[in-house]
Amino acid sequence: MKILFGVLDWGLGHATRDIPLIEGLLSRSHSVDIVSAGRALKVLKEKFGGRCNYYDVASLYVPQIYSNYFILECAMNLHKMAASILQARKEINKIIKKGKYDWIVSDNRFELYDKPSNSIMIMHTFNFDNHLLKYPITKVMEFVAKPYGILVVPDFPKKGIADVMSQNKNIHNKEVHYIGILSQIRKKHYKKNIDYFISLSGPEPQRTILEQKLIKQCVKIKGNIVIAGANPDVNKTENIGKNIKFYSFLNNQYQEEMMNRAKFIITRSGFTTTANMIELGKRKALLIPCPGQPEQEYLADLYERKKYFHHVHQDDINLEKDIKAAMKGFKGYRPLWKTKKSVKKFLKIIEKR
Repeated sequence: MKILFGVLDWGLGHATRDIPLIEGLLSRSHSVDIVSAGRALKVLKEKFGGRCNYYDVASLYVPQIYSNYFILECAMNLHKMAASILQARKEINKIIKKGKYDWIVSDNRFELYDKPSNSIMIMHTFNFDNHLLKYPITKVMEFVAKPYGILVVPDFPKKGIADVMSQNKNIHNKEVHYIGILSQIRKKHYKKNIDYFISLSGPEPQRTILEQKLIKQCVKIKGNIVIAGANPDVNKTENIGKNIKFYSFLNNQYQEEMMNRAKFIITRSGFTTTANMIELGKRKALLIPCPGQPEQEYLADLYERKKYFHHVHQDDINLEKDIKAAMKGFKGYRPLWKTKKSVKKFLKIIEKR
């Protein structure tokens, strides 16, 4: 079958979680064309090379956020966001008309769809419980899901990674499939010789702000430290002091190796980022939600309450103190199954035709 696969280009989380799905499709001899932009598209091109065709189409415009008021900034830029969706939809229509695809798969690209009968949306945010944004987010997600006949949720149907956030209570008359965890990282047997692995991610400028803050504090931490900058636009490796190795970007192979070797992980509380740790069975970690992003703040608070992982807000980071707190009483999250089974569930949906 011929499949158009759209990947959201906010940070790298959506691109990396879609890697096992695209790999699964290719392994079954399906043809895959990829739509994305920026760093996400660059990572996907490096991963799949000539095995896929690529379309460089930016998705929803997101303003660069320097403060904690992400929602307010978005509200002030609604005209730009609406214009970006309309422009992307115009380009997508041309691609779909020319390509004659059997399936359209969209990972949170709201403009990428054809008919409900052949359009699939991958999404994990349905609502927020006990949150000021509960009503507006629920209504927005109901609206963006309308063109899709099938919704695929990379979480578990009960007691999931995102708990209430990924549970569908309001969208009806659609197929909803909970396929389980998605991660491009696999558990492998490496010697645990990295004391602290810092994996940066997320949109700019907050990614760079966190990078600079953590590097300043790392010099006070004893042990072997590796920092991955998640910036594929720069190719830089350097030693900082005697015990810190900094990589501007790690491809999937090396990211997987570093995470497997790490005794302790410091990272964002993004859905895909935490899924990587869960896939590996990690328990010792410190999460730092991206300022102003309700989803990351919700997940960080959820994991703290459930005693999965400790978190600290970006403005309050004190690595020495926070690492000690994260070592006590946190158990990680045990998934019902892992990515290999999740990919099989996804392929079953695609191949039911």
